Amino acid sequence: MIEYGFFSTVNNDRTYNEDSFNEFFSGILSESGIYKKSGAGLQVSAGQGLSINVPTGKARICNLFVKVKSTENVELQVSDIANSRYDAIVLRYNKDEREITLQALAGIPSSSPAKPEITRNENIFDICLAYVYVAAGATSIDTDNITDTREDKALCGYVELQIDGINAGIKEYKNAFELTTEANQISIGISEYDADNDVFSASINGIMLVESIDYTISGTGSMAKVNFTNMLDSGNMIEFKVLKAIVEVKE
Repeated sequence: MIEYGFFSTVNNDRTYNEDSFNEFFSGILSESGIYKKSGAGLQVSAGQGLSINVPTGKARICNLFVKVKSTENVELQVSDIANSRYDAIVLRYNKDEREITLQALAGIPSSSPAKPEITRNENIFDICLAYVYVAAGATSIDTDNITDTREDKALCGYVELQIDGINAGIKEYKNAFELTTEANQISIGISEYDADNDVFSASINGIMLVESIDYTISGTGSMAKVNFTNMLDSGNMIEFKVLKAIVEVKE
């Protein structure tokens, strides 16, 4: 089976859903993680009392996007009188509920508390932004109680390009010849020429000409022509150059 898109619909003969759109980024961006430089980067900080704040930022979870548009405050469960615990601050994707929520997953109080495990299965997928240490009897959270886990790829990680790199450069095309008859309109003779994006130059006998003064261009690609202001005599050496920006994605 071959899947493709996107075409405009004609009498509803083309329909697409969210999976079709999300598939566009598959193989280009990592499926899950946060955007490092979007907003405040979702860096967890202490709030008032037993709460934490999650500031602005964006993330991807299972190829879906989530955007925190303003600082979110998350209340933690009350502390245990005798034992401490760790809480995990997560963005949770819930396939069945069709939602992504910000949650605090409370750990089990203990004299040697363990960090709670995040859930990742076909229906639930968590990315953990931070662990918060809730001391026994605590009524507030200090900055030192927060462990930032955004860089940990096993728990969260940053959204990355899933390609080896991008090569960028300039490619030059040239057409040089001797004019055999007089003329004031000449085909550029470079089929790769893109009038909207490429840089074009023309010279006669090694002297660079000025566009809009010495000549104008009509058309693009193989149909492009140079229209000279004055008639040119035979025997003149003509040179046309096209500079094209090249971007190559290495997968």
